[in-house]
Amino acid sequence: MKTKFWHKWPPALVLITEKGMRDPVTDLHGVVWHTAGQARGAVVRIRPAYAGDDGILMHELSHVRTFWWALLATVALALVVSGVCLVVLGPGFYLMLPWLACLAAMLLVQKLKPYKLWNEALAYAVQLKHTKGDGQPTELLDLAHRLAGPIYDFDLTVTEAQREILKYV
Repeated sequence: MKTKFWHKWPPALVLITEKGMRDPVTDLHGVVWHTAGQARGAVVRIRPAYAGDDGILMHELSHVRTFWWALLATVALALVVSGVCLVVLGPGFYLMLPWLACLAAMLLVQKLKPYKLWNEALAYAVQLKHTKGDGQPTELLDLAHRLAGPIYDFDLTVTEAQREILKYV
């Protein structure tokens, strides 16, 4: 495993590695789909074969940016609710409950398909603006095939996936 760099904004640790990557998915036609990169919180993993692909890096950093904004919103909401509880009910152990509820909500929202589709379409729109590792432009049709593919399980046609990506370009 090799650390490429610590990205400044959004703050992210970028690792070039095969370790911890999602297993390949085979579709109904026998085509094997691999993930080139993945982001979990502020840690980005990119397969060594895609280390020079700016589009994939920017795609994953888009997920990291979304993570930081969601975390910031969660903390802000928990502070407000805790403050209201403190004023209304006074100090007590229950002040931890808003923090736990907001954290649980943040984690649950990430499992909802509409949120996941928005997040991936936005990341693909970012990726579309950057070149691939070989210096060639990233093609909308290629990204739409990936968004409509079995890795995400959104039940989209390629045309619908293109429309979703283009909403954010």
